[in-house]
Amino acid sequence: MIFCHLQVLSDSNNVKTSSLYGINRKNAFFVVRRKENMCFKIISSDAASGSKDPDILEDSVVRFSSRWASKGYPEPLRMIRYHSVEKDEIFSFLTNHLSMPASLVAAAYRNRWLIEVFFKWVKQHLNIETFYGRSANAVSLQIYTAVITYCMVARLANQFSLRCSNYELLRALGISLTERIHLVDWIKSFQTGVLPAKSEFWGQSLFD
Repeated sequence: MIFCHLQVLSDSNNVKTSSLYGINRKNAFFVVRRKENMCFKIISSDAASGSKDPDILEDSVVRFSSRWASKGYPEPLRMIRYHSVEKDEIFSFLTNHLSMPASLVAAAYRNRWLIEVFFKWVKQHLNIETFYGRSANAVSLQIYTAVITYCMVARLANQFSLRCSNYELLRALGISLTERIHLVDWIKSFQTGVLPAKSEFWGQSLFD
């Protein structure tokens, strides 16, 4: 499922035009690399689109001219030519976002790898395999909750100089959530592998 106003970034230049049009019909936005052999006609063009960014070489509204491409995506879209200072290379992007500044389109594509690395880190460290909600607010709350939990566990491991990974500590804490034991005593038992004979529990238990 593609959500409204979602921005899809792709490093592949083999995306089918019909797939892009499917994203557009879902009221979502995309930024993809343009194929070198792609045929199109320019509807309107502005060399710099009024942008103050000198690396924006062209910002044009185009339409596919080849038979199959125009059939897959029959509506106009933007083509932006951008000079990457880091790689000293010129990139051409296609996007259906007609109002976003060209510099932001280029920045979104340039930062796509950071987004991929972030979600890879989320999957590996926060143990989020699926999202319980599909709205932006629900996804944000779940990620924020997982990040806060991870930071608290990381601080706990650092405070008690635990020789284990945060993942192992999270797993152990998850198993012991219903144990009536003080946190300090639980840490000692976790370090030694021996359960304490008696723990002084501070505060009222959930089951009292």
